Amino acid sequence: MPVLKSETRIKQIDTTQEATNASEYASGDVVYDQNDGLVRHNGSTFEGIQANFEGMLIKTGIVEKLSNLGNTSMTLEDYDCSASQVFYNTGTVNWRVNLINFEIPTYSATNVVVIVDQPAASAYWPDEFTISSNSVRSTTFQTVLWAGGEAPTPTTNGIDVFNFTIFKLTGDTYYVLGQMVPFKGIG
Repeated sequence: MPVLKSETRIKQIDTTQEATNASEYASGDVVYDQNDGLVRHNGSTFEGIQANFEGMLIKTGIVEKLSNLGNTSMTLEDYDCSASQVFYNTGTVNWRVNLINFEIPTYSATNVVVIVDQPAASAYWPDEFTISSNSVRSTTFQTVLWAGGEAPTPTTNGIDVFNFTIFKLTGDTYYVLGQMVPFKGIG
């Protein structure tokens, strides 16, 4: 029995437009639709999450780029989401997480992770949060809804991982859910 192989090129199309001829695609082709995300052609039409899309199999795991920001010695730190959504830095003061080049469509969600190597004397946390869809810093502060109902207590002489789940339901309104997981060596 021959082994079928295919090369899938992901490109952005609007699957609701008549100009998108679904018959030009083969069963299994994957395209990106701005409203439905990744959708797969089932042989006659495109199906996505709204059409019981079962997802994709990724056999090798997912690796994300880590942006090393170094020492956070300022009260405002830019986190460029066009480069990464996982960041590492060393805390020396409480600071503002200022997401720049960040944008998700309505009815979408994503995560941004900030890993902080905390000093021995004091520990710090992001006490302000802003989001900008371009490289210009936003002055509109986001309310972070912290797990457990209150801001976390950071760990001295350890590593804290701040995870922010961000989702959008309407227009330009983002919702930010935050949590911190502390890590400290034995000793």
